[in-house]
Amino acid sequence: MLSIKEQIWYNDASGLTFDFVVIDNDNVCPFRLRIYGSSLPMGNRELTIGRDGIINGGGTALNDRPFPFDKD
Repeated sequence: MLSIKEQIWYNDASGLTFDFVVIDNDNVCPFRLRIYGSSLPMGNRELTIGRDGIINGGGTALNDRPFPFDKD
């Protein structure tokens, strides 16, 4: 069991940004891990995680910072 609070790690040593968020209006996959940065040759990533803690899907975007920050 692991509990992660929403947070953003900007540009770690790898040049990536990790964004852990909760989407309140998504009852199926409310948790997101978003990874983006110029060091991802195949594009930025978003993993969707269900309430059961299982990764239910993911996606790739080929543009810069494709995900808006939900808490800005």
